[in-house]
Amino acid sequence: MIRVAAPPVDRPVLERLVRPHAHPAVTLVIPFDHRRPGNREDPRRIAAMRASVFASLDGTGALGADAVAERLDDAIARVDLEHPVPGLIILVAPDTTAVLHLGSTPRTSVTIARQFALAAVLSALQHEVRARALLLGRAESRCIEVDDGTASERIDHGFPVDAVVRGSVGNPHEDLPAGEHVLTEDSLATFRTVWANLVALQREAPREVVLVGTDRDLAFVDAVRGEEVPVAARVAASHEWDRPDEVAALVRPVLQAEHAAAMGELCREAQDALGHGVVAGVAPVWAAARSGRGHRLLVEDDLRYPTRPQDDDGLGPLDPGVAADPEHLDGVDDAIAATLARDGEVIVVPDGALAGLDGIALVTRY
Repeated sequence: MIRVAAPPVDRPVLERLVRPHAHPAVTLVIPFDHRRPGNREDPRRIAAMRASVFASLDGTGALGADAVAERLDDAIARVDLEHPVPGLIILVAPDTTAVLHLGSTPRTSVTIARQFALAAVLSALQHEVRARALLLGRAESRCIEVDDGTASERIDHGFPVDAVVRGSVGNPHEDLPAGEHVLTEDSLATFRTVWANLVALQREAPREVVLVGTDRDLAFVDAVRGEEVPVAARVAASHEWDRPDEVAALVRPVLQAEHAAAMGELCREAQDALGHGVVAGVAPVWAAARSGRGHRLLVEDDLRYPTRPQDDDGLGPLDPGVAADPEHLDGVDDAIAATLARDGEVIVVPDGALAGLDGIALVTRY
């Protein structure tokens, strides 16, 4: 049973990016050396990317080029190089500007086309870690929030939760040793509270959930938890008193392994179902996505399909030579936009994971 294929991506952000925009659309994915604020390389990198965009726009006569240039300069001027994040995504079209902060260092990319480079955006966002670790303990249970570069403990929403001990609730004989049945009821009562607090927090700000505790405590949580909050991963060991940074170091590789395993299973399922609810190859996938059939789209990280827009609204042949044209269409990004616009799911998978499917596969609704 697949639990998690990739970290959750902010749906409102995606909805904003897939709406029809005036073009050309510029997508910059920018890494920063955030451990060395004020270094010389970061401004040079931004300047080179800006120059690349302006060189592509100059002389094209593309409508909206001047507005794009103005918006891009305004977005770059607002970048704080004295307090940099690991990465930024800057998206600019004649009628919109969006800046996304990344907690992990992305690969550099510059794309100018008729639509935003959604594959590059999703690839960068899916590498983000945004987790909520529950440290289950005998004395207290804690909640640690883990991002790519930071970790912090929640001291609200009822956390930390003190354990109910020795049947102290309504027990007039606290001086007597508690039996195993009492200890069991105490643990169940404790973890009911822990789970209720987590559910409330998830409703307010959802994250991937990781359970960390002994086999005994994990079993107690499984006995009382509902299905309203999925569990992305679990660690069967006691880390009750770990510092937030120690929890982050524990949780990140566990989640990354879960994501990799889930992506691998999804790719195998797509391979097995080809021709039976799954279509493959850029042109067939693009056509199915544009017709509203896209349920889940799997696409390899570096797959691109630059082409020229067709008069009949069809997808033209692959033409790498037009990639520098600000008016070119990318069939992969257009298929992603069509899938997301109809509430489908898009997952960027490692290169080679869909080798037998030409790098892209769509699980269809019908």
